[in-house]
Amino acid sequence: MSLFDKIMIGGDKETPLPDTRFKAFLRYGREYFGRLVLFGVITSLFLAPSIAWLFVMNYGRLSAISAIDATAADYATQINAIRLSYALTTYAVMIPLTVLFFIGLSGLFSAVKRISQGDACRISHYFKGVRENGLRFVLMGAVFGVSLFFVSYNVAYLSTVTVNAGTAALFAVTVLQFVFCGIFACWFMTGVTLYEVGLMQAIKNSFRLTFAKLFKNLIMYAAVAAPVIATVAVPSPFNLLVMTAGAFLYFGFAALGVFCYANYVYDGTLNKTLGKDFVGRGLNKNTATADAESAGEGAV
Repeated sequence: MSLFDKIMIGGDKETPLPDTRFKAFLRYGREYFGRLVLFGVITSLFLAPSIAWLFVMNYGRLSAISAIDATAADYATQINAIRLSYALTTYAVMIPLTVLFFIGLSGLFSAVKRISQGDACRISHYFKGVRENGLRFVLMGAVFGVSLFFVSYNVAYLSTVTVNAGTAALFAVTVLQFVFCGIFACWFMTGVTLYEVGLMQAIKNSFRLTFAKLFKNLIMYAAVAAPVIATVAVPSPFNLLVMTAGAFLYFGFAALGVFCYANYVYDGTLNKTLGKDFVGRGLNKNTATADAESAGEGAV
């Protein structure tokens, strides 16, 4: 056992399996710390084109605005036109770039799935996951990219018009569709990674779990999204640099958190129908049953 393992895991004594999914997150997060960081670095490479594109477009937008004569009578109109033009171009191109990022997520989720269930995980599992699940993640990436385009362009548009009941309703719909798309994406990505199901069945399961566990889903989604949202407090375009640096730590542990939550819910729903061997994988079997019963409350 290495010095790192002795410090992080606690010496040469055998450590019992965790008895809840939260403890599993802490245990496997410590045990596979280096591997999760490495997976985050690899996934960041798939995100790099998006970061570069956003940086270039943000810089171009700020340069275009600074070039406008502030004393011009139509100064505000020109600024609004630039904002809308850049939002349209930026997030239209972000759709295929988001698809590329989701290809990276297919490898990340396939590897982290094994970690969340206490199985051995190697770098090869990352690239095996890209081969096995890449096409389905491409589909999810396209849907998420369109959702991102919708929310980003509408926010830019709403910043150029007067606030009224109509614009407030549009803002609410814009935000809600993006939140629900993000929750759906989490269920879809964990579902197709964990189970051998058809595409339509995976979509149905994801829809059901998105709304059946809505309150818990919102808490999970907020926790996962919080580090990303926090970058909003950093002035543009420097927030993109913060995102780049933080991505190395963020992706691996965010995926582990999503899987621990998903496994908790699946134990109380789908896994119970598959048999006891599927319940509590990666947990102490003596306590996993009680945890699964708690997760199954209000199941579809």
